[in-house]
Amino acid sequence: MASEADASWMEKLKGLETQDPFRLVGLQVVAAAPKWAKLRLPFRKDLVQAAGVIHGGFLATLVDSAIAIATMTTLAEGEGTSTADLKVNYLRPVRSGDVVAEATVLYRGRTTAFSTCELFNEQTGEQVAHGEALYMIFPARPQQA
Repeated sequence: MASEADASWMEKLKGLETQDPFRLVGLQVVAAAPKWAKLRLPFRKDLVQAAGVIHGGFLATLVDSAIAIATMTTLAEGEGTSTADLKVNYLRPVRSGDVVAEATVLYRGRTTAFSTCELFNEQTGEQVAHGEALYMIFPARPQQA
């Protein structure tokens, strides 16, 4: 059973859905645990490019966002994080169906974190992309009086 602290933490992560980048694309935080996150990108016609498939930039946004949340689960109070490098390999086109991302932090050091992310078409169960990212970790800032 989740503790009150876990519920509060998940509520904070779900709050990201109201921020413009998440809201504009429609990203949904499904679940998160230490060093892991699961997000969903609901299929929408306005995310589709001329060839009839979800534009790769939206899938890259999903990868980056899932990895960001997985990385956030490793941060101490006051620490921050930002993408330093992002790579996405597209394996299959997405013509229909929501896309689900599962991100895992493989390495968390003092100043960087490295993670992978797998994207799956929820309708077909097929993997559609693989992503990797290096994130910078910013130290907590001293409190100013």
